[in-house]
Amino acid sequence: MMARGIAASVSPMLKKWVTPTLLVGALYAAASELALQMLRYAAETAVVWFASGVGLSAMLLLGMRALPGVLLGTLLCGLIAHKPAGLMLLNSALITGQIWLTWWLLVRVAGFDRAFERVRDLVKLAFIGATVSPLLNAARVFVESRMGDDVLPMPTHALVKAALLGEMAGILLLVPAVLGWARARTERMRWGERAEATLLYATGLAAALGVFGSMLQPMILVASLPYAMFPVLFWAAARFGPRETATLYFLIGLVAVAGTGFGRGPFGESYIGFGGAYSNLAELYLFLLVLGTTSLIFAAGRQQLVASQHALRDSEEKYRLLVDHQTDLVAKLGVDGRIQYVSPSHRDFYGKPESDFVGRTLTEAVRVHDEDLCCVSDAWKEMLSPPYLTSHEHRVLTPRGWRWVAVQSRAVLGADGRPQFVVAVARDVTDRRRAEEQARQHLQQLAHVSRVSSMGEMASAIAHEINQPLTAIANYASACLRLLRSGKAQAGEAQDAMQRVAAEAERAGEIVRKMRGFVRGEEGQVALVEPGFLAAEVMRLAAAEARQSGVELKSEVEPGLPEVLADSIQIQQVLLNLVRNAVEAVDGGEGPRREVILSVRHAADGGVHFTVRDTGPGLAPDALDKVFEPFYTTKPDGIGIGLPLSRSIADAHGGRLWASAESKGAAFHLVLPAAQELEHAGA
Repeated sequence: MMARGIAASVSPMLKKWVTPTLLVGALYAAASELALQMLRYAAETAVVWFASGVGLSAMLLLGMRALPGVLLGTLLCGLIAHKPAGLMLLNSALITGQIWLTWWLLVRVAGFDRAFERVRDLVKLAFIGATVSPLLNAARVFVESRMGDDVLPMPTHALVKAALLGEMAGILLLVPAVLGWARARTERMRWGERAEATLLYATGLAAALGVFGSMLQPMILVASLPYAMFPVLFWAAARFGPRETATLYFLIGLVAVAGTGFGRGPFGESYIGFGGAYSNLAELYLFLLVLGTTSLIFAAGRQQLVASQHALRDSEEKYRLLVDHQTDLVAKLGVDGRIQYVSPSHRDFYGKPESDFVGRTLTEAVRVHDEDLCCVSDAWKEMLSPPYLTSHEHRVLTPRGWRWVAVQSRAVLGADGRPQFVVAVARDVTDRRRAEEQARQHLQQLAHVSRVSSMGEMASAIAHEINQPLTAIANYASACLRLLRSGKAQAGEAQDAMQRVAAEAERAGEIVRKMRGFVRGEEGQVALVEPGFLAAEVMRLAAAEARQSGVELKSEVEPGLPEVLADSIQIQQVLLNLVRNAVEAVDGGEGPRREVILSVRHAADGGVHFTVRDTGPGLAPDALDKVFEPFYTTKPDGIGIGLPLSRSIADAHGGRLWASAESKGAAFHLVLPAAQELEHAGA
């Protein structure tokens, strides 16, 4: 069991660190030794130095896990070269550090993407990856050449130039090919593509052998031979992308370097001897750099263009799918109001083909209800000015009859900040409007029932109130009859008695009219109402019940209150309900003060604030909001719909209704917006 545990803990470490270290170290040392054995330029400098390309490729693929492998590879190179221990450790640290610094600048600072499918990533590799490490390596070679005692076979500047350009060429040749093959293909190549790729590689290798193996020199001018590589690499870039281009570039580069090393081809004609100097070595480096950068940039650009086209096509398909299959009605209009595009759902909703919409304005393509034409026109004008967004509802004629649609429009701005076109999204809200109308009618019906119920509960007090003028009428009429029968009646006395009868009859009739108006079931009329008038009407309706209960009613109205836009009967119902509840609370209490105060004042937000205060027992803190819940009541015989109904009426008027605890009793507050506030909000 212990052995299994140790093996289980060691296995991930081997996979994460040990195996990459050994593999990278072996590849680095092999690339270094192979370059020195086959392409040695002088001392420890090769025509093309692939070892740095191996190290940088490993770092780009594995990150910091590759750093120990790079260090191991440099140590192996030092051991193979039989360098002193101190110099070997110093060189290993310097080379490892310069590769790490190149990776850090390339990835952490510049944000290099190893997918290697964008032009900017190739530019980053060329100007950072293939520059930082070669420059540092050239500086190290320069210092070693100055400090060493050995006689160099060539000038120091030639050795430094070879170290610099050789490492740059090695990185550009190797790193793109490694990164290309490290990334799996998103799509498998078809048979025809495989055949074309095989032909491409065969053509490229044949052309490289012909050019750099001196097979074509008798037939073609030597100076023009390298240009034969450009069409082949651009074929790879145009047809396949960065991976095949980088691979073919690497193979052509190997052939070019090998041919030059053996004194063949356009750059090896001045061959002096293996390991000697090459007069055209600078031309080889320049050719490889130009060939690689141009072909790889073209491949990356082509890949980026293809990716952008795919992304654009996918985006178009996605949004086309969303637009074509959604239920909302989508339309695109020009700033002149003419329709440029309508979605299939838009066409189906109106039962018309696209040709009936495109090129026409909304009112030309669709019949808008006459009462809503102004609304549509105003919304369009509002949408063409900041913030370039509007929403409204109007009626349109469809095969199913008149339908309500809710439209949201937004202007899309151009680079100059001016509207370029308009996107309008509409939705059929006919069912919602019908439901709202039904809810409004149900609320009115419930309010009517509540008013009738309130009048029924107040019947005793109202009967007493009406009985007073009726008794007075009877008394004045009897007195007048006695005077007339006695024959002694004076004209003035009879006239005075009949005037009193008429006045009391008018008083009784006024009471009946107020009752009838309050309980009528007709649809309410919204109009401008004076807050003082509302308070006075409520005081008249509640006065009889208050007197019967022995409760004093008081009214306090501030002068100069703004008018409110409301249904007078419904707001009276709310206030009367609050006053009657207050009277019942005071009647059920035992306090010395028995009064209810209805005050009307300016609200803090500019509206009108109605407050009904009583001196009753008050409400518990947890009941302040519960009293507005349906069927919650504090009365023994209550059903709990009066206050919820009152809050619904307040909400429908754009107002607020709430309760608060007082030092003695309770207070209910109703705030209604002023009429001018509603006008400004509507505008």
